[in-house]
Amino acid sequence: ATSTYVRPNESVEVAVTQVFAKLQGPLLADLKVRAFNADGSENRTLLSNLLPRKLPDIFAREQLVLLGRYEDQAPVSFEITGRGPEGPRTFRVQGDLRRVASPS
Repeated sequence: ATSTYVRPNESVEVAVTQVFAKLQGPLLADLKVRAFNADGSENRTLLSNLLPRKLPDIFAREQLVLLGRYEDQAPVSFEITGRGPEGPRTFRVQGDLRRVASPS
């Protein structure tokens, strides 16, 4: 369940439109995330302690935020798959997490 708050200086019409967009259903459901080595091979040990454990459905104007532990020093790519209104969808993001990770 989610809540929508409208501040005194915000448009109620915009907030109601956003709520109705969410009621139409998710833009991406049944999400899964996988990690790949720089050579493109899947690596199930690169990520641990991923939160949230069960990935939520994504609705209009929402973003996916994941937290976890990255267990390597090499560039990595992530693949997020799910079911959209027109069928399966896949998104791949590449990055070098050495620049943004802090040692534990």
